[in-house]
Amino acid sequence: MATLQPHSYAEIKVVRNVICEQAHDQYVMNKYDRVREILLAEMDRYPDEWPYLTEYDGRPAGKKDANKFMLGAIMDFQMRADIVWENARRLSEEILGDPDDLWGEISGRS
Repeated sequence: MATLQPHSYAEIKVVRNVICEQAHDQYVMNKYDRVREILLAEMDRYPDEWPYLTEYDGRPAGKKDANKFMLGAIMDFQMRADIVWENARRLSEEILGDPDDLWGEISGRS
């Protein structure tokens, strides 16, 4: 990678901003990696609590199932898990017709 040699105050500001953006991006990625590690560890401990994600044997879930899981996670507020997952399934599959773009379908109705 080439080293930038700033010659003016404006160039120094640009270099500083680039460095700050790179540091921020790395921090965000480290946070996401840590969250991913925690979620995967919990998934191994409680496989029945992760509908739509546990039937892939280590392979990534498809877009539809991953989005159904996210819908259930968003809906999960002071409700029993089995009710939340059934509500997410019913909304995504029965009410919305199991669309390929779940979030596009939801946002298109608001």
